[in-house]
Amino acid sequence: MFLQYKFPIEPSRAQHARLASILQLQRNLYNDALQNRRAAFQRGVHLTYEDDTKSLPAYRMANRQHTALPWGINNWTLRCVDTAMTRYRDRLTANPNAGFPRFRSEERWRSFGVHGVRGCVIADGYLTVDGIVGKLRMRMHRPLPADARLARLTFTRRARQWHVAILIDCKVGDQEHKKPGSACGLDLGIEQLASLSDSSLFDDTPRKTTQSSALRRAYRALARCQKDSRRSKKLRERQDRASQRVINLRSTRLHQISAAITNRFETIVVEDLALKQFC
Repeated sequence: MFLQYKFPIEPSRAQHARLASILQLQRNLYNDALQNRRAAFQRGVHLTYEDDTKSLPAYRMANRQHTALPWGINNWTLRCVDTAMTRYRDRLTANPNAGFPRFRSEERWRSFGVHGVRGCVIADGYLTVDGIVGKLRMRMHRPLPADARLARLTFTRRARQWHVAILIDCKVGDQEHKKPGSACGLDLGIEQLASLSDSSLFDDTPRKTTQSSALRRAYRALARCQKDSRRSKKLRERQDRASQRVINLRSTRLHQISAAITNRFETIVVEDLALKQFC
């Protein structure tokens, strides 16, 4: 079973600059690989992920900054390109005029990952990955399982704050539920976030918090300033911080609701709705 743990990290100034440079390098690799895929597709040639990996050594030799990085980082980026082109071919079946995947600007490229973790060590609240940075301090609010095997790392930057998502492979335990045989029906709503068959209701209170008003003020301030100015960059960071606080509140609320429901019932039945019919 695969589980994902997300922890905030506290890099030093040098580590922050190193992570930002790696993020920029992977964005350039994504755009170059996507341009190669688009040009080949227009000629009637369908490239695959294996074709991209074969041309990767020549790309790394032409761009010497990539040679100091592990292969797993470049492979993670090439898999993103392959996923984008696969979804594009799926859209073509429904719409022949579907557009190509977009190139990624700095605002639309926030993550890079390591596929096939090697040389990764997690000990005493620090993360070490060979070829990336030194010991990164993590705020681990919960420990990893003892028998966990690391499968993938994903670093994400949002509003000057870095997070790492650790995907682990662990064995499924044979633990019994606290209330065996209990069951309920779950219905998602609009006014209420969710309602159960025993008349329990769960509202989405974070939507009405003061953080939402701070996000609206950040959007208005950004709309009034000149585009691509120094002030616009500062206001965009303020907007990212405000939106991240709202995301954290909603994510925490959803985790609390899902944990409360799974602790009360062993079997949960969710209504299967065709939402497109109501749009």
